Amino acid sequence: MYIIYFFGISIAALEISGGLILLIMGIEMVREGDKPPSAGGSSVEDVGIVPLATPMLAGPGAISLVIILMKGSVVTKAFTLVSIVILFALVYLFFHYSVRIATMMGPRLIKAITRIFGLLVAGFAIQYMIDALILLQVLK
Repeated sequence: MYIIYFFGISIAALEISGGLILLIMGIEMVREGDKPPSAGGSSVEDVGIVPLATPMLAGPGAISLVIILMKGSVVTKAFTLVSIVILFALVYLFFHYSVRIATMMGPRLIKAITRIFGLLVAGFAIQYMIDALILLQVLK
């Protein structure tokens, strides 16, 4: 938090920028599968995207979300920390059993779930931006 204050960045600015990043991620999730096949016409999956999943777990959207949540009360901070620990456990389980889960679910269900969660992520993003705009109105 001290670095943010040192550079003169407000919480509202972080909420808006984090919201924009989350919004872009949500839109990409909703549009998943709507892209035309590559020019080569290959049916091989694009494995170049797989390594990008790991940084998304602790990317700018996740970092800004934690910073925004940690500005709350002690209870909010405790819930945030407990949520991070639970998330670590869930991510480990999903990564460990990812092949089995993907086989059981199939590509259509995975695509549908990705779009649903993309819509939720976009909703969170817009809400963060609305909260920031309300905060800016209160400060003026």
